[in-house]
Amino acid sequence: MYEIRQEAGGDLVKLLQYQLLFAASVQQEVIKRHGFSDNGEGSLTFTHAIKLFEKEDEEIARKAADLKTKFIPLLPHPPLFVPRDVT
Repeated sequence: MYEIRQEAGGDLVKLLQYQLLFAASVQQEVIKRHGFSDNGEGSLTFTHAIKLFEKEDEEIARKAADLKTKFIPLLPHPPLFVPRDVT
């Protein structure tokens, strides 16, 4: 993750791209060990299962949130658009 941040520099788009690709590759390696296919369909099936279990299990919900914050950085809020009085 450190190397990804270094390579992206200050470019938030690059950072998200690299981190999401890295996260997907890690996820595919892990989920295939637990009976899911290691392709896009397996990732979607796994993600759907996690979403269902998050509603029932507080620990799963907490761990899912922790992983999300590690791989998806907090995005700065864009400035509010305040229209000027045009007359």
